[in-house]
Amino acid sequence: GSGEVKEQGQYQNQLLFLAVQCEALKKDIDLIKFDEQSIMQFVTQLNNCTNPNKAVFNYYHKAKSKFEIMAFAGAFPVISSLQTTAEIMVRLSYPKLARNVYINIGLHYSQTPNVGTGYSYGNSLYQYKTKDVIFSLPVLVQYNITSGRVQPYIGAGFSIMKWDQTYTYYRGTINNNQISVEVIAEVGIEATLMKSLLIKAAWRYEKFVQYPAIGIAVKF
Repeated sequence: GSGEVKEQGQYQNQLLFLAVQCEALKKDIDLIKFDEQSIMQFVTQLNNCTNPNKAVFNYYHKAKSKFEIMAFAGAFPVISSLQTTAEIMVRLSYPKLARNVYINIGLHYSQTPNVGTGYSYGNSLYQYKTKDVIFSLPVLVQYNITSGRVQPYIGAGFSIMKWDQTYTYYRGTINNNQISVEVIAEVGIEATLMKSLLIKAAWRYEKFVQYPAIGIAVKF
């Protein structure tokens, strides 16, 4: 159920063993793909071969689309402060088409601090601080590279984003804000602790490259 391999094996050897009495099936073993439709067809042909006078019934049920809600909260210590991230996403998937692909739609929040240096008109060095706050409505296509309890993933999409920045330097504080459509790219990993509880780490680009966020995710 978790997608982990319980027994290593070469499935074509297993099919060859099952088809030992059916010469017509044995010659095409190497052409059978490792997918549900191909294996179902093989089993049907095998039953017709070994029991030609008995009706064959197919009880296969197509994989249903999945719908779940995932809430995530994470942080990362940086520059005497914290990068904080929170989101709640509706996650959709259709295993029949792609078992490890998800479409995530929802709400995303992040707060990213930064400290840097610049040069004034007199060529003197000064320090500045920024705090970027993002509220967005993202649509993200996520691909989980592996199955099992630990699943690294990559994602890409876009968002409608509201960006607020506080820029503080020797002359005071400047506030910038903007509403725009932005490209999203994300790399991360999800590790299942229990059925509905995960540890998640994500590194995200949305208008700018954010610091990683590490935290807890809950599925509903």
